[in-house]
Amino acid sequence: MTWRLTDLSIFGGRPVELFRFVYGVNRYCFTSSDADVSYQGESYKATPMERTGISIAHDISKADITITVPRDNKLAALYVGPPPDDVISLTVFSYHKGDGDFVVLWQGRVTSVMFAGSTASITCEPVFTSLRRPGLRAMYQRLCRHELYSSACGVQSESYKVVYAGVVSYSGVTLTLPVPLTAGWATGGLLTTSRGAKRWVLAQNGAVLTLNNAIIDLNVDEPVTVYAGCDCTRETCNAKFGNILNFGGFPWVPYKNPFAGDPIM
Repeated sequence: MTWRLTDLSIFGGRPVELFRFVYGVNRYCFTSSDADVSYQGESYKATPMERTGISIAHDISKADITITVPRDNKLAALYVGPPPDDVISLTVFSYHKGDGDFVVLWQGRVTSVMFAGSTASITCEPVFTSLRRPGLRAMYQRLCRHELYSSACGVQSESYKVVYAGVVSYSGVTLTLPVPLTAGWATGGLLTTSRGAKRWVLAQNGAVLTLNNAIIDLNVDEPVTVYAGCDCTRETCNAKFGNILNFGGFPWVPYKNPFAGDPIM
């Protein structure tokens, strides 16, 4: 029997939901069942959880769902301290016990996690909300409008990275590397850890980096990778990266607006 027919049954339906969260290379799989469930080679851990209803509305911004889990849930724990660096996507599957027909019930991404008492509320928005975001983001500006290492930028990050087997010390947002870098080389760049954490480098002086956020439980013997930074100027694009043909700024924009009505001469 198909999922739909079973779901419409008054007495035959025994619905179970699977929640598959994806964060980079990590998977967090939970189920509302009273026992663990295996599906597509992944094990879904039985977890006390409930969610709000899925609404069908003309305004997709009102189709969010909230999932309530225990406070110590591994997915919710990612939001203790600095928030995750990448998007966490969610797919909700549904099936009925005794029936092997699985369907995708809902898809979207995590937007926030709120803690209250012994529970955590995970709020998620549907995947369709991304269609409503602004599509034209380019700015007419002197500095480069491209994100460093993006396809529009064209610079290959693998060519501008330094890998360290560990760090000398780490406290708060300050990290000391074993070997110093050229002054300012990493300012505006990126630091990643072997566990997938990402932090922007706000400042770099020799071997000392200042990050935008702390890294939870970073060990001194944990490998880190530092990527070169860019100040988005035409001079740096040419001298540091040799990428002047892809420079996305407009350095000769006049300082005085010719359409303001004031004389420009």
